[in-house]
Amino acid sequence: MEILKFLADMDEVIGITTAVVEKIREIAKCISSDPSVSNRDLPSHLEDLAQQYIELSESGERMPHVQVPMELIKLVDEGKHPSAFAEQQLREAFAQSRATAMSTHALKVLCDDLLKITNTTNETKGAFSRSTSLPFSPAATNASDTTKD
Repeated sequence: MEILKFLADMDEVIGITTAVVEKIREIAKCISSDPSVSNRDLPSHLEDLAQQYIELSESGERMPHVQVPMELIKLVDEGKHPSAFAEQQLREAFAQSRATAMSTHALKVLCDDLLKITNTTNETKGAFSRSTSLPFSPAATNASDTTKD
């Protein structure tokens, strides 16, 4: 349920941010067009822009947990849809997930190989100790030392 609220909050932030960017574009278009038109329309555009910024600021106070990444703002400024940011984030997460999965697999293979080596070494040591009879043992050597005196 929390994720749904987060997504709704993000949609609201994206909507307000997009409206602010569109208003800035309208002002730029107004200024670059006929000067007589811009003088007449510019005050209303600036009032609308100020209202959009107030809404954006208020939404930030209502949703302190939502932070808009600078990359998203740049994409919107470039005229791209915010879903392009989400797509980029998904691609990066997928690449990281795949790299992690490959590393995990490599570690598992290494661990399995080390266990095989350890088991083989232990079996070889056991077979060697069973097949080899030493001509003397430390206990026998100590016993023979006491009889020489």
